[in-house]
Amino acid sequence: MNADEADAVFVETLTKALQERAHGSSENYALVLKEFGRKDAPDATLAQWLRALKVCSSLLDKKLEPLVGLTLKIDWTRKDDAFVLVYMDYLVEIVSTKPIYVGPCVDSLVALFARSDEKDDEEKANIVFGHVHEAIQSILTVVPRAVSHIPAAVTKRFPFRTKNAAVHDCYLKNVLLLADYVSGVLLPILECVFYKMIEMDAELPRETEETQFDVELSGSKDEKEVLLENVDVMMSRLLAYCKNRCCPGDAEFLEKAACEFFEILLEVFMNCLLKIHGSCHVQFVIFYTCSLSEKLFAAYLERVWAKVESLHSSIIERQSAAMYIGSFIARAVYLPMPYVKEMMSYMVAWLHRYIEHHDRSSNIAASSHGPFYAVSQAVFCAFIFCHQCIIDMDDSGLAYLQSLNLARIVQCRLNPLKFCASTVVDMFALISRRYQLAFCYTVIEHNQRLAALSLVKETEDTKTLYTFKHFFPYDVYNLPKSGQIVRPLQRDFPALQHDVDHHEEENMVCSVESNKSHSWPEKDERYSLLSTSNHSSHLSPGIEII
Repeated sequence: MNADEADAVFVETLTKALQERAHGSSENYALVLKEFGRKDAPDATLAQWLRALKVCSSLLDKKLEPLVGLTLKIDWTRKDDAFVLVYMDYLVEIVSTKPIYVGPCVDSLVALFARSDEKDDEEKANIVFGHVHEAIQSILTVVPRAVSHIPAAVTKRFPFRTKNAAVHDCYLKNVLLLADYVSGVLLPILECVFYKMIEMDAELPRETEETQFDVELSGSKDEKEVLLENVDVMMSRLLAYCKNRCCPGDAEFLEKAACEFFEILLEVFMNCLLKIHGSCHVQFVIFYTCSLSEKLFAAYLERVWAKVESLHSSIIERQSAAMYIGSFIARAVYLPMPYVKEMMSYMVAWLHRYIEHHDRSSNIAASSHGPFYAVSQAVFCAFIFCHQCIIDMDDSGLAYLQSLNLARIVQCRLNPLKFCASTVVDMFALISRRYQLAFCYTVIEHNQRLAALSLVKETEDTKTLYTFKHFFPYDVYNLPKSGQIVRPLQRDFPALQHDVDHHEEENMVCSVESNKSHSWPEKDERYSLLSTSNHSSHLSPGIEII
């Protein structure tokens, strides 16, 4: 019996079984199911059954979904080329004949991206996943609307967070490759990836590498290590992907392609990250991408600042946007000082306009002015990290800082020092006093006395403001592998030698000790507090005094 005759026998047998099934007799149909469920079935036999199914595809209605489901579970990618071709022909036929199976077919193919075999070398892995991508492209060719099933499949088949790093890396690599050749899916795929990474990232300890597992978190130490490795390897993959989209193969920056890609990345940022404060590392995808070109970081600053100014956005989003800008200006070492000064000028001008409109208002409830306090803290952070660079840049640096009139912001009735993080307030007060830009300690002492005398419990006003007060999104990056790419792009705070102005600072501390029972912290105590503040990489501005 030749191959064609053998195939005819399988077609006849299958046709009979399916027709009998339609009339209520399932005996032969059950035998067919058993054949497809056999793990020891010879490849040649499976291929004949698949060819028969292709011929009988018009009979595969929804009632025969169990049979189709068994075919989608076949481990076909590691079989010989002849079997791979038979299987892909079967998939193309079934989706073109029976649209109800387009979704399950796409889902089964995407699921294969999460199957990483450590025994495979790179060449073998490329062949295996190459078959999957070829099958997806074949389906999209005959059924273009199959693209609508891809985002849901990518989300559904995303590896569980405790799967090992190799599985996550393999899956991410392939879904990003999928986004490259399938038009219109990059945005939903990136949103899915970001959300899944944020879920893992939010559970990572917010400490430096040396102490990152010393805190009490749910789950075992092993699980924490797995999450750390997963986020790290996925960050490395995403950073490499972003670079390749903007500078393919280490080539020169491709402005048009890069700007189109960055627009999508910005959309993901606005939809995902701007509304979530639990992430410690995922936001550095955009931080790194901005470093590739001036056009990219300029677009980022423009877009995020527009969110700060938008009266149609929620207060939480506006506060978050302000802190992203402040942290970005403070930390991005690649940001030229003219841009730093320009953004500081924008923010300070906005603060002065806000003061003009609201400083005499009867409504000074903190919750009503959240964006103002967030922008104030953003300015203070940028000032703390960049003041020395601005002063050293040219002879007009100090004059520029004086022109900002920071004293008016500090002393206004809205009292921003009361609602900013204490480490930021302490350092801003110290530096601004040193250069005689603003004198904060009278305001600080006044705020401390009010806090000490207040018998009122924490209000909703202060709870709302907490969302920005302890939010420093681009603080010290602690992941070991991807950190080798990110950390060189971060500006370290130039540690202040407090012994230079020891006498002056001692007098300053004494000047705010008029209330002994609620006095300002002793100088050494305050230096100790500030010098350890960078051990909380997401909850402090990373300020240090030595």
